[in-house]
Amino acid sequence: MGRNFNQEFGIPGSTVVPDGGFSQMNITGYRALGIGPNNPVERNSQNRQVSGDLSWIHGRHTAKVGASLIKSQNPIYNIRNTLGTYSFNGAYSGDGMADFLLGVSNQWS
Repeated sequence: MGRNFNQEFGIPGSTVVPDGGFSQMNITGYRALGIGPNNPVERNSQNRQVSGDLSWIHGRHTAKVGASLIKSQNPIYNIRNTLGTYSFNGAYSGDGMADFLLGVSNQWS
């Protein structure tokens, strides 16, 4: 995959993240940061196909037979909620942003 922003910024939690993934930070009084549980779904679709045909000609008669087999693989890896969510409500300093800057969350998942 690509860059692991949680690891780059020293945020504990999941190490398996989508490219550009970053935990959600809920700070009281501010808009949430990060993508949190809204991670994309990873797909790896593949199709395998085998086909063949046969023609038989005898005089003025012709017979044709054919077959086709398709195997479709669509594994979907739901990687939602792998990054974690942290909440900072000012429980330690009285201000949500101060708690965020100190790195002390009152709740995480």
